[in-house]
Amino acid sequence: IQYENIKGGMEDWDFWLHAASIGLWGYTIPEFLYWYRERNNRSIDWPDIFDAGKRQAFIGRLHEKYAKKVASLSFNTSLSKERHQITNIQQANLSGSGGEHILFLLNYQPEDNQQLITCDYLRFYQSQGASITILIHHLESNHYDGDFSGITDDVFIADHLCAVQNRQSIWQYLITSRNIQRVIAINLPADPEDLPLIKSAFPHLQADLILLSLPKQFSVDNLIQRYHLDTAYIDHIGAGAQEIRFILETNAALYGKVYFMPPISQQPVQPFSLRQVQQQKNEWGINSGTFTISFTGRIGNEHFKWLRALISKLKTNEHNHFLFILRVWERELKLLRESITPHELPGNLRLLPVNPQQPELQKALTIADCYLDISALNGLNDALREALRLGIPVLSIGNEGIKDLIDPQTGSRFRLHYKDPEKQAADLIATITELAKNTTKMNRLRNSCLQKATAVLAPTHPSAVQFYRLEKNVPA
Repeated sequence: IQYENIKGGMEDWDFWLHAASIGLWGYTIPEFLYWYRERNNRSIDWPDIFDAGKRQAFIGRLHEKYAKKVASLSFNTSLSKERHQITNIQQANLSGSGGEHILFLLNYQPEDNQQLITCDYLRFYQSQGASITILIHHLESNHYDGDFSGITDDVFIADHLCAVQNRQSIWQYLITSRNIQRVIAINLPADPEDLPLIKSAFPHLQADLILLSLPKQFSVDNLIQRYHLDTAYIDHIGAGAQEIRFILETNAALYGKVYFMPPISQQPVQPFSLRQVQQQKNEWGINSGTFTISFTGRIGNEHFKWLRALISKLKTNEHNHFLFILRVWERELKLLRESITPHELPGNLRLLPVNPQQPELQKALTIADCYLDISALNGLNDALREALRLGIPVLSIGNEGIKDLIDPQTGSRFRLHYKDPEKQAADLIATITELAKNTTKMNRLRNSCLQKATAVLAPTHPSAVQFYRLEKNVPA
């Protein structure tokens, strides 16, 4: 096709109408594909799309150039219908060293702060020789999906490809074309029927579930019933913490089906360096003697009342040697700023936005003497794991699924006092005050965190290998 390129946007419309005007019609490739670069300055580069006047003028030019030519030709509508029924599926050539072909179903919510852990699970299976295909149910528009590209380029985002009601056709196609032998869902599927439907259509598949966290709004019994966890639709359940395993096994139907799948980390555990902490504090403009508490992630509605009580206490001179750094998501940041007027915000509390990719997560933790975990979920998140790996004691409020990781040797755990926010704030301040004054205890906690991380988070942890090698026909 001899074609004169145009600029300003919508050149694809001009190209296809030009092709049609000489009798060359487009054809839909029966393949689900999505890999698209988006520029931040699209309105400048493509004014014919974003400028209403120029857009209308461009459409007018298309009519002038092609309307009469295209009207005299007929479009073969049978071609356009073939995309709805994919037949003759070809086998894809996937990277891997001859191991299993695994389809990972990710109900990926970046605000759950589990990106690093998810990637490390994928790398772990890759290290075992598996070929990996990833199907993500949903991805926020401001979250970059390229964080998986170093693991596999076989990444698909379901809601970019089809309507929700047609999502089954995506995983059916992927299972067939990739010769998938095993399906692993990391965290609960977006649709509770996903794994039952997959197992019904492909009963030979091994279907496993890795739970990094448990939603607090569901009881265990409701969770099991809703997601069919006690049926043959799920062969194994890997729990990211021993405590999550124990929570699930309170239901007799799951006993023997749940295995400990530790939150592995590819990064080696380094000895704690007080010098590095002080250097990082200086870079952030923080006095090296200021006892700093860092939090990064989501803040649940249940935390707002005691946070206000904490802020009131921080405004007194008694606690001005503490610094709280809260890196929170935009929604929570907006709520906090709406509920706390600027003159109410004490100087020893900083509210910072958190980036979806969290490139500065390690820096935000390196400046901290303690990490504050107030996750709205029962379970693991990136910051909690990284805090242990960096030797930073954890103060956890209301997270019931990590008792085996956060204990008196690695930090402190607090019950969430819904009805007494003042007590919640007072208990937290009392613990921090004790730690700030007790250098010996802080050093002991730091060493215990590193020991815990070395023992539990290692990628060669025997439980991780055991879970990988499990076969669905092995008796419990």
